[in-house]
Amino acid sequence: MLELLLALFVLALLGLVRQTRAEPRAAQPEAVAPAARPRAEAWTGSGSLGPRAWMPWACGVAVALALALTGALGGALALAAGALSAAVLVVVRRERHARRRIRVELQLADAIDLAVGSLRAGGSLTEALTSAAAESRAPFRRYVDELVHRVRLGDDPLVVLAELEARVPLESFRLFSFTLAAHWQGGGSLASTLATVGRTIRDRVAVTRRVRSQAMESQVSAVGVLVVTYLLAWMMWRTYPARMETFFGTQVGAVLVAAAVALQALGLLWISRMTRIET
Repeated sequence: MLELLLALFVLALLGLVRQTRAEPRAAQPEAVAPAARPRAEAWTGSGSLGPRAWMPWACGVAVALALALTGALGGALALAAGALSAAVLVVVRRERHARRRIRVELQLADAIDLAVGSLRAGGSLTEALTSAAAESRAPFRRYVDELVHRVRLGDDPLVVLAELEARVPLESFRLFSFTLAAHWQGGGSLASTLATVGRTIRDRVAVTRRVRSQAMESQVSAVGVLVVTYLLAWMMWRTYPARMETFFGTQVGAVLVAAAVALQALGLLWISRMTRIET
């Protein structure tokens, strides 16, 4: 029974890995020649988890195998513990990506402010982007650096901006790329338009932070329920160790505990999905 459950878990993991490997290939623009594709690393902080979405589930499989092979837990309990570990890692990874997305958008807004100052001082767009990139930090800096270098080397600015938008699928970058593309096609004053874009991005980040602060209440409540659950289980184990050992030793008790842990993992993923802000 344990071998069958682990095999199903591994097959689900392999299917997820295949799906995450296929998505980046499908997202690449077809109109760009292979030699003209960017060398910079693509953005991995959007969507559910990015190209490495299989890592939390691989850790969950490792935890389940370690607990089952060492005999620390039974088959059902080991599988449930692996699922809970994977769910916790998924939630943590999504939280890190959300914070990284906000940081990149703020860096974009700061770079736009610097570019606007350079444009109003009489500099060209390339010089303004160069000065903005010089004052920026990772991970935003490498995208602006490559944008400036490729435009100076003679690449089509519209193609470069389209690739930037495809590699960083955030609304702020789409708005930034669309603004620059419209300027390169039609010309006109860019400083005032970029200043408006910068204010829009900052307002968007402020709204996102307010929404995240409100969603944090439900996440903290869920974590509190989990902590209280395991605290009560530990207290019952300390108070009635013989009864708890008997309960865990039966097949029905082990299955019920494993089902409870699996439902906790499902609840964590559900709450994380409901409180996630789409970009």
